Amino acid sequence: LGWSALEVTLEGSTHLIGAMHRSTFSVHEEWKHLWLPYDEVPAARRAQCAAERLRSWWARAEGLPGLLGDCHVASADGAERTCHVASFGIPGAVSLRLDQARQDHVAGCGAFGLLLADPAT
Repeated sequence: LGWSALEVTLEGSTHLIGAMHRSTFSVHEEWKHLWLPYDEVPAARRAQCAAERLRSWWARAEGLPGLLGDCHVASADGAERTCHVASFGIPGAVSLRLDQARQDHVAGCGAFGLLLADPAT
């Protein structure tokens, strides 16, 4: 894992957003903040906020109706079952190859990471 900056064009302006390179940019990676005291470490807190900034700005720039997250999608063979898909990601910020980083679904739990990064007070 490393730190990288990605360009996100939003409303005609290009922004450079720094974030930690990750396996995916799915909200499921944020569950750890509920159990461990990551937020007490300033660098970990900055990384969490940067990740959520990148996820939310990138989704808006791409015109997605929500945020990426692991989810179950209908199986490709048309059978009445679902398949767990964990390969949703932001190209350039994930370890998946560009052709593997899916962006064709959003998850209902996608806002979970934003709630952790900026909880209501």
